[in-house]
Amino acid sequence: MSGIASLQMVDGALRSVDKVQSYITIGMEDIIEVSLDLAEMATEGDDTEGQLLDLKEMMQDYAMMEHDLQQYVKTVKQVKGQVQKLSIDEQMDIEVPDLIEKALNEAQGSSDKAVSHTKIDELKEKLWQYKNAGETMVRSANEVTEDEDVVMTQCEVSTKCPITKCEMVDPVTNKHCQHTYEKTAIMQMLRNRKNALCPVSGCGNKTPLDKTDLVDNRQLKRLINQRNK
Repeated sequence: MSGIASLQMVDGALRSVDKVQSYITIGMEDIIEVSLDLAEMATEGDDTEGQLLDLKEMMQDYAMMEHDLQQYVKTVKQVKGQVQKLSIDEQMDIEVPDLIEKALNEAQGSSDKAVSHTKIDELKEKLWQYKNAGETMVRSANEVTEDEDVVMTQCEVSTKCPITKCEMVDPVTNKHCQHTYEKTAIMQMLRNRKNALCPVSGCGNKTPLDKTDLVDNRQLKRLINQRNK
């Protein structure tokens, strides 16, 4: 196959990457939800900890898949750029798949297999918050693998609505700025104001708020319920 035809196939493969990335993201989010559900339903003597460990390993697998996918995209684009700089006659003699395979092998050989990911940190943090409701999670500068470990800065989950200043019951999150409000309070505000912005003081989000921008925050609701037990 000529280099020109191979480049066309490469373009098609790159277009499919976004779909694969979406599957990875959905898989990671599902693992967080299932892990929290398991923690909530845990009873003494069951194998919840073993199941949670399996889910953490699955999350690490997803992180590695995403790492490899990003490496593939980076490598393919680099090879494509190199081939496009050649003349048409030179491109005809190039085997693009072979070049990509060689570049990928070199990249993988020099890569660090210890992959970190924000979703792995999110899973650890939310499980910790669930088990230690109402406490502050302190993170150390060095990344560790134990459940109680923690990373730089302090992080305490606020469960009070910025509008009512009361404990939330049905929290919803603004997908643009990630601020969270009590559902009834923010819906009332939207009915009373046109082109309302996020009511959190100092929020830099200037996108007018619409009810379609509000997402049920199931994880925070679960945490609130746990605190109130």
